[in-house]
Amino acid sequence: MSIFTNPSKILENIVDSIFGSAKNIWALVEPAIMRLKRDSGEFVMEVALTAVTQLATTDLSNSDKREKAVDMIKDAAVAAGKQFIESHARWAIETAVQIIKAKKEGL
Repeated sequence: MSIFTNPSKILENIVDSIFGSAKNIWALVEPAIMRLKRDSGEFVMEVALTAVTQLATTDLSNSDKREKAVDMIKDAAVAAGKQFIESHARWAIETAVQIIKAKKEGL
């Protein structure tokens, strides 16, 4: 079937060409996930999920919410005697935002 007779193929081809298969996406993000996990990542991810959930209903701007979440992760890491790496905290915050959005959308 031609892409001209099946328009959904056009979108499928565009998505495939941009993102590739799920396996390729996993190959791209796996090193970051494994490093985050190794470097106190589970702790950081838990705190990020809590922080993002708590801050979601506030009147702060998204930028201010992110900064507050970074501060919350830093404070929790210091209190727990864990190493704080800001880039890991920011990555965990963005991941937490996507997890929460996906749950809201039922994905």
